[in-house]
Amino acid sequence: MNNLTHSKKYHINYSFKSEPKVFDSTLLYQAGKMFCDTTTVVPSHTHIDWFELTIVLGGHGEIYTNRKKLSVSEGDIILSFPYDIHKIVSSPNDPLKYSFLAFRSVDENIKTKFDEIFQLFYESEKRLFRDQNIVSLTEMIISELSAPEYEQNSLVANLLHSIVVLTVRAFLFRQTNPISNYTNHNEALCHRIMRYIDSNLFRIENLSQISDHFHHNYSYLSNKFKQTTNITLTQYLAEKKLERAKLLIKEGKLSFTEIAELLNYASLYSFSKSFKFHFGVSPSEYKKSHRQISTTD
Repeated sequence: MNNLTHSKKYHINYSFKSEPKVFDSTLLYQAGKMFCDTTTVVPSHTHIDWFELTIVLGGHGEIYTNRKKLSVSEGDIILSFPYDIHKIVSSPNDPLKYSFLAFRSVDENIKTKFDEIFQLFYESEKRLFRDQNIVSLTEMIISELSAPEYEQNSLVANLLHSIVVLTVRAFLFRQTNPISNYTNHNEALCHRIMRYIDSNLFRIENLSQISDHFHHNYSYLSNKFKQTTNITLTQYLAEKKLERAKLLIKEGKLSFTEIAELLNYASLYSFSKSFKFHFGVSPSEYKKSHRQISTTD
């Protein structure tokens, strides 16, 4: 059961997050189905190193991706990216029903395609699509996972691969140019830098990794970023890390030391100092105040 869910009518969840199941070239992290009631809320939580499809089977609701809201209804599919902040709120008048599938491909060709999707469709409003075949294939996977059957692994592997390919088709082979509104090279470059930072918060140990990734020296990237966005690369990275730290504290699964290590702070002291400088309260004070707010809701 998903202990993040405040309320639900029906919930089936096959979770392999700690040890993903391998189906040929696709790793499966989670699959399941949720029938919400009038008060169901899945609070903000962080996805790790996987993509996830949220497939609306009926009802209405709101799906938040990195705190941006999308209203959804039957037939809508949302693609979530690695390290997204995700939240689902069901309609009180027409409760949401949805399936979910979290996966990652280790096929180099497909990985390249999903990297391209990540760069082009990072904005949450561009993540919504429809494909009845994906709806049906996901239902088949959930059914297959319920009990061992003859050639189950082979069948699930084929179903997963089909879903992965259909998802790539939906984003990369439709008539759209999602970043055509960037007016010059600098804006496009800064967009790519921000997306790289957003998706690698747990991996970035120092800013030189960013310059290495983009094959430019750091001073060049830093100057372009500052000129275009009016904030420094250091500020952007620090703000994103602290935003993620707040969410991890709210989730309550990790200690402050574990959060500091996950976000590559030099020490618990440096994490606490940075957190208090940015938010005006220490991590422990923030945790205490959030707990008090939660108990009064």
